[in-house]
This record gives sequence, C-alpha cells and structure tokens, in this order.
Amino acid sequence: MWLTNLRIILPNGEIGCGSIQIIGEQIMAVVAGERPTPSDEPWFDGQGLIAIPGIIDLCSDLLERELEPRPGSLFPVDAALHEFDKRLAGAGITTPYVMLPLDSPDTNWHSRRPDYVGTVARTIITHHAEFLTDLRVHLQCTPTGPDALALADLLLAKGLCDLVGLQGLAGNMAGVAEAAQRHRIPLAFHHPSTLEDIAAARELGMQLCLFPPTLETAQATRNQGIRVAISAPDLVRRKVAVQELSAYDVVQAGAADILVANESPMTLLQAIFMLERELQIPLYSAVALATTNPAAVLGLTDRGAIAPGLLADLVIVVPGQHPRIRMTIRRGVPIYRRA
Repeated sequence: MWLTNLRIILPNGEIGCGSIQIIGEQIMAVVAGERPTPSDEPWFDGQGLIAIPGIIDLCSDLLERELEPRPGSLFPVDAALHEFDKRLAGAGITTPYVMLPLDSPDTNWHSRRPDYVGTVARTIITHHAEFLTDLRVHLQCTPTGPDALALADLLLAKGLCDLVGLQGLAGNMAGVAEAAQRHRIPLAFHHPSTLEDIAAARELGMQLCLFPPTLETAQATRNQGIRVAISAPDLVRRKVAVQELSAYDVVQAGAADILVANESPMTLLQAIFMLERELQIPLYSAVALATTNPAAVLGLTDRGAIAPGLLADLVIVVPGQHPRIRMTIRRGVPIYRRA
C-alpha cells in the first residue's frame, strides 16, 4: 500500500510532498514526490495532509476514569479497556503505557488496590492482541502502598509490567527499583521534590523524570542524564504548575524531552502543533517529543519515526488551529479513520 501526496515529518526534517510504502506491518520506502507509477498496489491520496509517526504516550492516565468514575463505582475491566483503547486510537496514540496507580488495600479507590491492579494488568497482557493500540502497563508505586514491592515483583516476574514509576523514594521504593532493574524494566520518577531526590534517582537507575516542579529541578535532572517529561494538558491549557513553573518555561529553556498525555489523550497532538505555532519550534522537533524521544528512552527500536524497516505506525493529520486525526495506522492496518 502507498500513502501519497503527504507532508512527511522525519526525525530531523521533513519531506514537503512525499509518499510512504507499507508492506505488511512495516514501512518499506519513504520517497519524495508521488508514488511510483504504474503500480497495482492500493494507495491513499493524502491530499497534502501531514504524516507523523504513531504517538507514544508514557503516562496514559485516563483508564482509571473508565474503570471507576467515582470511588467504589467499578465497571467491568474488559469493557473499560475497550472504550479506553478506542479513545487512544482516535487521538493518534499507537503505543500507550497505561498508568495503573498502586495504593493500599483499604483505599477508597478500589481500582488502586493491589488485587485489582493485578487483575487489570493481567487482562491487558492476556487480551493484548485484541486491542487496537499496543497497550502496555506503567505501574505507579507509592511509599504508602505496603504491598508495592511484593506486587511489583510479581507483575515483573510474570511479564505483566512494561514501565515502573515511583512516587518518592521512601519506604520500599528502593526495593521496587531494584526489582525493575532485575527484570530489565525501565524506571521513571514522578514529581521529584529536591536535587537530592534527583541524585538518588540516578543512583537507582532512573531513565525518566515526570513533572519536575521547578525549572532548576528539570535542568538538574537532565544534567544527571535523566530525560524530562512534561504534561501536554498543561501546555494546551496554559496552566502554571507547582511553584509557578509552566510547561512553556521548560520547553523554552530546552529542558523538556518528552510530552505525556496524562489525563487527556487528545492533548498530545494539540500540544505538538501549539509548540510549532506559538513557540516557532520546528514541527519535526515538536513531533519528536511524543514519538522519537519516548521510543529512545524505552528502547523501542522498532517505532517512533517514519523510516524504512520500522513498524508502520502512522498518523495522518489535518493541520489547523485545532489539528484533527484523519487516520491512525498501527502495524500497517488503519485502526481509526475519519471520512
């Protein structure tokens, strides 16, 4: 199949008008100009729309609202995952890391209790092939969760966890980090509060820092070789975060590596084009914040860019003040298409 007549965003530039050949699950060729003719292969005329890689979200935090809109109001796990998955495909996210917060067994939020978290993680992995997107598990552990180490170790040993996030370093969090290291699972640190926390996170092998509270913290984190992720919803809403730090400040200072959707999948695409429009960041650099960079942090060498040999995870975008998704493709198959 050929996708032709597209503005194609590459890792370090773009093709103003080009074509992408997909064979099976992979991108076979990326060429300037229209598709070669004559050709009997199926083709899609992009009519000048924009092609970017499938979006990779390391912190998809919306599932909890589908599972449990209010404390104690639980819905069936498979039904919630089905609806969640559809929303992600429609937002151009092809590889989401589903946030599963782990709390104490008696918390009011039943979806955060250890037994329920385990059930959701097993359901995601067991039914993985049935989902539109490549759903993965981001287990978020807090020092208040007494079973965090035992459950994390269990999920890791069974291959039910793809990313471990720590909310602080107290209690048994160092043990959780060591368990992740044993199983070769990437580590993220949520909301670091001090420079000492950053140094300790580096010692524990953290690769990613989510939502640093100050610009100083963000810059210190990057100086330690840890990638910094900021909130796309904060960018889109122009929200000033903790201690008067705005996501714009982090981007303008060159201290942001990754955008995450957090509670709003649609904001990743909106934030990418907002950075180009309002901060004059080249589109390929803005796109990399939600594609190439997260792929590099998590060692996803088969995706994150439009290039021959990589998976055909693509998003066709209608540009504008509020860009829209025309089509989302995962492994060469359209999983969302708008007429």
